[in-house]
Amino acid sequence: MQLITDPARSAWLLPRMAAFGTVGGTAGSGFEAYVRLLHPLTADRVDPSTADEHGEPLVLESSVWRWSDVAARTGRTVHPDVAWSAVSGRDDETELLFDDGWRVGCRRRGGSTRRSSQR
Repeated sequence: MQLITDPARSAWLLPRMAAFGTVGGTAGSGFEAYVRLLHPLTADRVDPSTADEHGEPLVLESSVWRWSDVAARTGRTVHPDVAWSAVSGRDDETELLFDDGWRVGCRRRGGSTRRSSQR
């Protein structure tokens, strides 16, 4: 991969830019197809009967989940226009806590995560 520093090389994209907040406003409009990548989710198995120095339950195990993993547990379906609220069944971005101790959520970009582990 080569770093291209000449901004004129991207001039072809300017006429294709659509409204802010749309796919065309991010990637340009007029393409035959677009690909949507659903970011991986952080999942922690916690022990709710214990807490760390911040009052958070101790994390016993961590994993990376796909949106389809959450959908399988919530009885929902992943489709091309899926939103986190449709997979999680929640209108907010709070984490889901499952009966087996797994906590998974759609974390906001740039947010911090406090973790403790007991092994």
